[in-house]
Amino acid sequence: MDRRQCSIEPLTGGLTNIIYLVKLSSDTQLPDGVIKTVLVRQFGQGTEAFIDRGREALIYEVFSNCGAGPSIIGNYKGGRLEQFFPSTRIECKSLGEPHNLRTIASMLGHIHCADALNLSGKDNAQHKFIQDLRSWASKASATSFPDDSSKQEKVSNMKVRYLLEEMEVLIAALSCVDSKIVLCHNDLHEGNILESNDGSGELKLIDFEYSDWGPRGYDLGNLFCEMSVDNFVEGELGFKYSSTAYPSKQMQVAFFREYLLAQHIKAEDMEQEMEKLYVEANMYALVSHLKWSFWGIASAASSNVEGVDFLAFAQTRLAAYYEWKAKWWRRGLWPDLGSEKQAAKLACVEAELAQWKCVALGSVAITTAMAMMLVKARQI
Repeated sequence: MDRRQCSIEPLTGGLTNIIYLVKLSSDTQLPDGVIKTVLVRQFGQGTEAFIDRGREALIYEVFSNCGAGPSIIGNYKGGRLEQFFPSTRIECKSLGEPHNLRTIASMLGHIHCADALNLSGKDNAQHKFIQDLRSWASKASATSFPDDSSKQEKVSNMKVRYLLEEMEVLIAALSCVDSKIVLCHNDLHEGNILESNDGSGELKLIDFEYSDWGPRGYDLGNLFCEMSVDNFVEGELGFKYSSTAYPSKQMQVAFFREYLLAQHIKAEDMEQEMEKLYVEANMYALVSHLKWSFWGIASAASSNVEGVDFLAFAQTRLAAYYEWKAKWWRRGLWPDLGSEKQAAKLACVEAELAQWKCVALGSVAITTAMAMMLVKARQI
């Protein structure tokens, strides 16, 4: 086949991939049924540190079978060929429009009911979720810029060492927030939600590289966070954050109702379930801000995606974390850690924390100190 019969058009992608639309000319003679248009996704350099590409392919298939995303046509080293369907990414400012919010809520309601029997790890998902958060934190704490004093100063100002302690405070709080384990997308920003060009208003999800079993609160909370972070604006930073774009409680209630209707929740259980979802989503939204802050720090040293100030992104998400943590504390969403049941959960968190620090920091002195602290805590 003549290369001149093929056109290659770069598309605006997310923060972790470079994407091209490849088309054969309409007059190219091929057998019936041969695909003439494909989307080529080239994985961003360094993203394998965060993403298991083999597992991602299995998850992608589940979403495709649910009708929530395109199918995989083929894989190659460093990328993938995907089905292309004429569509336009939804704009960040449009995510909160009633029709779109209802559609996304219903879509997630169905996805979160998917069995995904071919995908292992559901029983260990909560533990893995925390492990992944700590792993991202470790990557951020290991990031430095010895040859770039400006970047090094920005990283130093974020005081990653203290963020690791803050992360454990959040993990302890989340241990007291029960959230059902479901198959999650985990990256629901506007660039990953496409609207069909046929005028039907149909939405599809793409980019399942962070998808996996996990607490439903994180998937919902991540979506709410992304409604306030526009990743496709022109400017020096490559993104824009707006605190006021975070959905109000009224908007969230409407969202939760549509989400639960898709799961055929009984009418008499609706109010109680919505109250649970409100706590889950907004507490786990804090994880989203903190986790993507860690990601931004690490990506500043490894990513080849241009046009994004990753350290500014990390700083912004970190500021948002503290902003919303203060609000949820004032509104009573942050759990009271004083009950006997919650104290037992915290003891498990402390044990995991001790183990994690031993592995991540590799220090005999820290290992001994943590062990002494746990012994002392049991004696109190």
